[in-house]
Formats: sequence, structure tokens, C-alpha cells
Amino acid sequence: MARCRAASLKDLQFKSQIGDGFRGASGNHLIAPSEVAISLDGTIFVADTLGGGIGWLRVFGEPVPPQFGTVGGLVRNMGTQPPSPISEATVSILDANGLVATQMTNINGEYRFESLPLATYFLTADKFGYTTDSASVDLVADQTVIVNFNLYPHLPPTVGYYVGAVYNDVTNQAIPEVTVHLIGTSLSATTDIHGRFNMDDIPAGDYQVEFMHEDYITLTRDLHIVAGQTTRHDTIRLTPLPS
Repeated sequence: MARCRAASLKDLQFKSQIGDGFRGASGNHLIAPSEVAISLDGTIFVADTLGGGIGWLRVFGEPVPPQFGTVGGLVRNMGTQPPSPISEATVSILDANGLVATQMTNINGEYRFESLPLATYFLTADKFGYTTDSASVDLVADQTVIVNFNLYPHLPPTVGYYVGAVYNDVTNQAIPEVTVHLIGTSLSATTDIHGRFNMDDIPAGDYQVEFMHEDYITLTRDLHIVAGQTTRHDTIRLTPLPS
């Protein structure tokens, strides 16, 4: 037998293990081989060291080569019609052990991870100013699996917030049960026992707000609401009605 190269047994996978051993106690069964060699014609031989001698068992069958696959696709902006590619989006791929790789999409919104061992992977795509999309994929040997991601732009805020507190102008005590109303709208709030109020989701713009309580003179003042911001009036003071 002409042997041309040796390899570690743990690095080879066999389709079959049928031998015609001619020395060693193991006969035709592969027990505790210590060396693997491959002949010029591709036949695999495994050394058998049991029984006090060294013999070679011939194994019919080719080693199963590692298999790889590819995943790729597009990252698209779904806020346009038709959807447009998103360049410089970050695409990350993870396996059961954690992060495998990341890459940025090109000018056409494309990404591609090649020569990956066959497994189940989890992918995410994100970019600042957009939502995040994710997917899982099982790779197929020698094929490219297409996974596209759809991201939506974050809309700019259109509403603001208004908070404050109302006090007795004479005693400086907090006034509960004051109605805070934006004139010309249905938006209103009522102060708590600490005189504080909170109004959410007010469309940005200019308003007049009135503060009403049966025991106090109604107060009206201007209010400017900025989208995405909170306007505070922490020292609103009401004058008691004359007794």
C-alpha cells in the first residue's frame, strides 16, 4: 500500500467503516485507531494498534467534506414608494455561540455573508433613524439564501407636553382640583393634592390656557408647545375670590 499523507482521525468523517484488516486484534472493526493515511487513489487507511501489533485497516468511502452556505439580500426603506435601498445599514449575523460577523450595506443596500458553516443563524439590520428588523435562517449547502430586511424611518415628533403646579397667591399653598384647559380644544387636566398637573400629547403650536377653580379668579396665559419637548409652568398663582 502506498500512503501519501496522514491526517488526524477527528478531522475526518466517514460514510462507511467497512475494512478488511489484515493484522491486529480488532479484525474488521475500527477500534482505537492512532493514525489515518490516504493513498494516492483516495482510499483511506486507519492504523490499528491493538493486539500487540500495528496493522492497517482499509476504509471504503470518501471523507465527507465540510459544507458551507451563503446568506445575502437587501435592506430597504419602507417609508418610500417604491421602497428604496438603505446604504450603510449595519447587518449582524449570530449563531448559537454569539456574534459571527457584521457588515455595512453597500450603496445599493446589499449585504452578503459567504462561506458559512451550515447552521441556523439569526440576523438583524438597523440604522440610526430607522426601526430594526430581524430574521432567522437555515443555510443550504452551496446555495445563497435570500433574506431581505424592511426598515421604517422614525417619524419626527409632532406633539409636546405641558406640566406645572398651581399655588394660592396669598398663602403659597398648593391648590388641588384646579381645571387646566387649553382654550379652543378638548384638552384639559386637573391638579392633584400637591397642585401639580400633567398634559400629554398636545399638538405643537400656540395656545391660551386657563386655570379655573370655583374659589379663585380664573387666570389665562399664553402657552407655546414645541414638538418633542416639555413646557413647564411651575409657579402658576391664583388669587382667591373676595369673600
